[in-house]
Amino acid sequence: VPGEFEDPRVINALKKVIGASKRFKIPAGFHVIPPDVQAMIRKIDEGYRFVAFSLDTLILGEACQKAMAELRKVKQ
Repeated sequence: VPGEFEDPRVINALKKVIGASKRFKIPAGFHVIPPDVQAMIRKIDEGYRFVAFSLDTLILGEACQKAMAELRKVKQ
């Protein structure tokens, strides 16, 4: 079930990964793709230690959208 992170099967599989990583003292990894700081914090709190945050294109795209929204507010 690729991309279905709320699916119970995925949740259970991820719990197994965290459990095994703690048992064998090996850092578990996760890639939080949407640029969501709260999601990243949740993954760290869940025990992930090797974490990747978003993609450069998503981060730049979001920054551009925010900047353009601010520019559209400027009265000419």
